Amino acid sequence: MPARKDRTPVTVHRLPNGLSVLLERMEWCSSAAVGLAIGVGSRDEPAEMAGASHLLEHMAFKGTKRRDSFAINADMDAMGAQGNAFTCEEYTAYYMWVVPERLPEAMEFLADMMEPTLPEEELEREKEVVIEEIAMYEDLPECAVEEALMRAAFGRHPLARRIVGTAGAVSRIGRRGLARFRERSFRAGDMCCVVTGNFDGSRALRDIRRLCGRWPAGSARRRRQPPIFRPGIAIERRKGLLRQHAALAVPSEPLRSPGAIAARMAAAALGGCPGSRLYWALEDKGLADSVGAWYEGYSDGGLICAAFAADPGKVGECFRIAMDELGGIREGITADELARARKQIEAGLLFSSETPMRRLMRHFENWNARRRALSVEEELAGIEAVTTGDVRRALERWSAGLRPAAAAVGPLRRPPLR
Repeated sequence: MPARKDRTPVTVHRLPNGLSVLLERMEWCSSAAVGLAIGVGSRDEPAEMAGASHLLEHMAFKGTKRRDSFAINADMDAMGAQGNAFTCEEYTAYYMWVVPERLPEAMEFLADMMEPTLPEEELEREKEVVIEEIAMYEDLPECAVEEALMRAAFGRHPLARRIVGTAGAVSRIGRRGLARFRERSFRAGDMCCVVTGNFDGSRALRDIRRLCGRWPAGSARRRRQPPIFRPGIAIERRKGLLRQHAALAVPSEPLRSPGAIAARMAAAALGGCPGSRLYWALEDKGLADSVGAWYEGYSDGGLICAAFAADPGKVGECFRIAMDELGGIREGITADELARARKQIEAGLLFSSETPMRRLMRHFENWNARRRALSVEEELAGIEAVTTGDVRRALERWSAGLRPAAAAVGPLRRPPLR
């Protein structure tokens, strides 16, 4: 599947303070996107600061050295910008999408957000906002079962924690502790600035050097302990639910491994596309009302996960079938399944390459996984190179006799998950 011929290569620069800069010009676009990724996420937080990265993300919009919260929102509106931020397990990102002539303003705006003033009154108010967000996720069984699955798979490892933290932990974070966490986390050597779309590359690089070149150098990220998979079970009984939500996971390749693409294809063949094995085995037969499978990748570990929602009386049968289908994927997929999974992943990549914002997000993912840039053509070549043998090897970490991790959320006290 060919990529656009008029695409320019991704250029990579490194400032003296260690900041990585990735520039990808997309001259056919009528917009540009700029973003900053900080290589510190929820897994890097001390236990007593669980949720700090996410809370700090919120506080960047509540006051900086140059703007109060009103000015932050007013300036975004004046630029006609689409901007936001997000936190995940391994990094936090801030971004803006603008018309090209507004890109210098957007760069200055984002650089300013990297120095939040953390007003005490705003912090207390925003902690309540985050606690409400936590409650919202707890109300969603599909989110709850995924969180339970991570606990079942990783036990007490930081990857098992909820990204947004818990209500108790967030309520205890004070301004002084959050400020110290920011000072440790916001180091140029752990950060990457990405610009995509229609822009002047020379000017963008000059602006980044001027705005970001004096940020504290080096890296302050804590040494990460690789996750160790354990076949645990996590069950949350919720009497008010009519459906039982269940999920299972087995170990697979880390993001930085060449086998990560094959792991994604294994998940796609299992339950990640409309013609997948789980769809025909469960949803098409009316045993489950929804099914899905995905690859959960981290820099030093990975999982292949599957989930379904069904009538409580059918959970045992659904779980056994899901186990059988997952075991079948371990034995190998057909050439036809490989071709369909490949087309799904290729199409998703090309769709995301058509807009500066989605291309920006892809660069964030690749920087987190590999600390390098990949062009669309390089990624397409990697997808095309995957064989059925590669897919089988992506599940070799799931050795014979090792049970999957399993989780359930719903009305059953003891759902049959074995």
